Parts: sequence; C-alpha cells; structure tokens
Amino acid sequence: MTSNTLGDLTVLECGPRLAVGVCGRLLADLGATVTKIEPPGGDPWRRAGPFPADVPDPERSGMFAYLHRGKRSVTLDMDSATGLQVLRRLVASADLLLAGDTPAQLERTGLLYQPLAEVNPRLICTAITPFGLTGPYRDHADSELVVTALSGVGYYIPGPVESPSTQPPVLSGAHVSDFCAGLQSATATMMAVMARGLTGVGQQVDVSEQETLLDSLRMYLATYVYEGVVQSRDRSNQAVGRGPAYWQCADGYVSGIPGPAAEEHAWMNLVDSMGNPEWALAEEFLDPAYRQQHWTDIQPRIDAWAASQPKAVVADLLQKRHVTCVPVNRIDDILADEHMAVRGAFVPLGQPGLESALVPASPIRFDGSPVTASGLAPTLGQHTTDVLSQAGFTKEELLWLRQAGVV
Repeated sequence: MTSNTLGDLTVLECGPRLAVGVCGRLLADLGATVTKIEPPGGDPWRRAGPFPADVPDPERSGMFAYLHRGKRSVTLDMDSATGLQVLRRLVASADLLLAGDTPAQLERTGLLYQPLAEVNPRLICTAITPFGLTGPYRDHADSELVVTALSGVGYYIPGPVESPSTQPPVLSGAHVSDFCAGLQSATATMMAVMARGLTGVGQQVDVSEQETLLDSLRMYLATYVYEGVVQSRDRSNQAVGRGPAYWQCADGYVSGIPGPAAEEHAWMNLVDSMGNPEWALAEEFLDPAYRQQHWTDIQPRIDAWAASQPKAVVADLLQKRHVTCVPVNRIDDILADEHMAVRGAFVPLGQPGLESALVPASPIRFDGSPVTASGLAPTLGQHTTDVLSQAGFTKEELLWLRQAGVV
C-alpha cells in the first residue's frame, strides 16, 4: 500500500546494505519516487531467497521484491569514473540520497554531502553505516552478529538457557539491526527534510546501525548508572515482574493474567473469570501478602484453568472484566486477525512467481492521502533509459554508456 504524502520527493538509493533498502521502502510506501542504483550485476539482495519453488532467480527474490516494491531500478557501474559522473548528474535533480555502505566506500564513491553539495546544495545525504562515519570502529568489518554483539543487544537476548551467567549468549533474530537502522534512518531523513524547509540547504545525516540498537538497553543502562549493577541477561521463560509473563492455554499462550502482586480488583476479576472456584473465594486470598507468600500453591491451580481453555477464550473472559490480557499471536493468528484485515495490514506481493505471498503493508496512514497498491519491485535496470533521459542524457550518450558497460 502506497500513500502520496511524499509525492514531491525524488530519492536515489545506493549501496548493498539491507538497512538502506528498508529506509527507501518506507519512503516509497509514502509516495516518494525512489530509484534504486544497482551495479550491472544487480543488487546482492536479488540473490537472497526465498525463491519460488526454491529455484534461485534474481528476478524472483522474495526479499528483494519485499524491500524494493514500487521503486525504479537503474544499473550503473559505480566503480568507474564515468559511472560516478553519471551519478552526479542524477544527484543534481534529486532531493535525497540514501547510501548504505562502509565509510571508506562512501568516501571513495563520493556519496557524502560535502562533495555532492557542489552539484546540489539542497541535497540531503543519509549515510547508513555499521558504526557511523566517525570513531575508532568506523572501518571495522561487520555483520549482523558483529553489530548486535558490539551494541550490547547480543548479550541481553534471552535464552533458551538455564544459567545466563554461565552459558554463552544466543544469536539475535535475523536482520534486527538492519530493520532498526532502516526505520530510524527514514525518520532522521524526514527531519532533515523539515530542516531544509527552514534553512534552504541540505546536510549530511549520519546513522550508525550499532547506535540504533542502544534504546533497547535503556533499562540495563539505568540500572548500571544509578545502582552500579551490571544486570545478567534473563532466561527466556523468566517471569517479568512477579508471576509468569506468559500463561499456557490449550492452544498457545496469553499474556496478562494477574499474578501474586495483583491488586484486589484484578484478583477478584480473575477469580470471576475462572468461575469463582471455592478455593479462590477464601478470605485469606483477598490479602496480596498472603497470595505472594503462597504463590507456589496458587499458580498450579491457575495454570490448570488456563490450560483447559483456548487462549482467545481466556483473553476474552479477562478483557470483559477490564483486565488487560491478550493472546500471544503466532503468524497464522495475525493473518487471520479481523483487526489486521480491516486495517489492510498485509498485502499480496504480486511479484511474478510470488503473486500470493503476503507482506506487511505500510503501517503509516495519513488523513486525506489515499492509499494505493505499492507496485512491483523493478527488474534489473528496468528504468535506466527513462531515468537517465529525464536527467538530460541524449540517445547518443545512452548508447555510448551501454556500449562502455557503464549502465
């Protein structure tokens, strides 16, 4: 789904980092004209699956189609001096340049604000790098594992382990740093657009993937700063607060069943939801201190009740009694959810061979800005002729560039 909110913005997207594709996709979903600059052999994410029938095909990559729906594709050899000259001509009429690579590569290709301001002082350059454009780590080799480990997030990812203090950390989910960096880059880029409206000039936006993860450590940071305590990571099934974070039901889990520290009204609403069993109506159970002292005896009874009911029933019973209890959704639950359907939260990818694959739509809606289909991901170099012609290249120049292998 695409909005026309950013319909006046022209964006160039360069570089192999997944985060830059995420950033460009968020802007494209809001109506910006985003042109993906690819090397002649294609963006490396064209070679990433899933593929229909598991047959690798650079024009049928599910990952590439998801990241680049509704964008244009131009092939350009950025390793050649002529290719860099072509890019500078494209930059002259662009609003934004999104560049995802190492600082050394961005400097080598001139994909930073300072050299490009000579061509277009209103240009906003957003550089997405592993560790930022400055600092001792700026030229370190990286990977998803490296970035999450150095950020601290890798240490605090929960189990499954029995002893977090003695067992090694576990891997994060795929592409956590890339998607966090892509989202924050899109936000930062739009803030720079607002600043340009006041100053009339562009600027360099510097986004470190490592630093985009630091917000998730705020609880551990506060504990260390104020108490001098380095917290251990949690076990995956460790309770959050008092009482289990998740309760097992007949078909899955719910979150939000009142625990031992619940206030009286929450406890009584739970008791009522359970059908007012005789054991729970005893006077002593109205005392939170008593419940906490005897919680090991109480919890198995609540466990048994929850395990006998579907998760939707447990959540509904408690919600009707003003207790915030919700099912813990799996992917099949989310796709079947009525709220998601009404919001149009998932849309068909529509790519040849992937027509029925569902992907998240843009989560952002604006009043007065109609939402339309996002469009397909481009084939390699599909828009090269159109984009270069719009930038003023003649037919003769285009022919020469093709013969020279620059496009």
